[in-house]
Amino acid sequence: MGRGGTKGTHRIEFDLKDDINLIPGTQPNELIHQGALRNGRHGKMEIFENDF
Repeated sequence: MGRGGTKGTHRIEFDLKDDINLIPGTQPNELIHQGALRNGRHGKMEIFENDF
């Protein structure tokens, strides 16, 4: 997420609960969940400024 450059300005971290299953996508860094991931219901979501 962000404007131009080589990195985004923000990052999202999502700590999934143990019973949530993700499947590999078509790219090496891609994991897919069937449907929406909801904060609190499926895990804990945090948004940070990308400072690295």
